[in-house]
Amino acid sequence: MASLAGASPESGVEGVEFLKAYCVKCHGPDKKKGQRTLHELGLDFTVADHADRWVEVLDQLTSED
Repeated sequence: MASLAGASPESGVEGVEFLKAYCVKCHGPDKKKGQRTLHELGLDFTVADHADRWVEVLDQLTSED
């Protein structure tokens, strides 16, 4: 199963390289800012847990806090 860490632009997920470049450095295996890691986040959105976690990411990005 694909995760963000192993994804490439050919994965079909828009913005993979952006997420890897700008999000994983603070939310990855070496640094867990806010106790969140994204490098192992699954890309199969038909898996409920993966989809739920991506919704959390989107909610955080769009929050006004």
